[in-house]
Amino acid sequence: MTDTTAAAPTFPRSQHWRVEGFRITVLLYKSHRAETCRTCGRRGAIHAVWAHRGDGFDGPPADFCDRHRPAKGTLPDLDYRRHTHDGDHRDPRWTLVTERLVPSTEWPCTTCGQPSAIRRELRCGHCTEPGHYTVSTVRVMSWDGSDRTETSVGHDVHTLAETYQCEDHR
Repeated sequence: MTDTTAAAPTFPRSQHWRVEGFRITVLLYKSHRAETCRTCGRRGAIHAVWAHRGDGFDGPPADFCDRHRPAKGTLPDLDYRRHTHDGDHRDPRWTLVTERLVPSTEWPCTTCGQPSAIRRELRCGHCTEPGHYTVSTVRVMSWDGSDRTETSVGHDVHTLAETYQCEDHR
């Protein structure tokens, strides 16, 4: 009798490569047959793909079927972004900057109106009262309403200035 356990593939199996400063990771998951492919929308997307670069740009995980899985040595078509922030969210000069590797038609430039911004900036300039630093409140209550917990995090009452910048107006 032969032992077949040594020849059986183990899952997940991974593959990695580098291209344009990105480290691409592709995992093959036998159990992901219910996932839909990002390209064709069909089920059987058994490849989870993501990428990141040392300077902070990364692409969120995406699922692909065998046919549309990115070829080794290529840069997968993902939405690459980098997030940076200055200061504490309670600081009046607080800013959150999101940059895209590829310009987005969903982000029209605030200055010229062209739909090709690569940079989105959220800024709060109204934080002068420490009691108004709330962004969102999470309330946890029991079924009978007796127990209640509240958690608050930054800027709820303030208007956040949101600007988009294309390459020319960055």
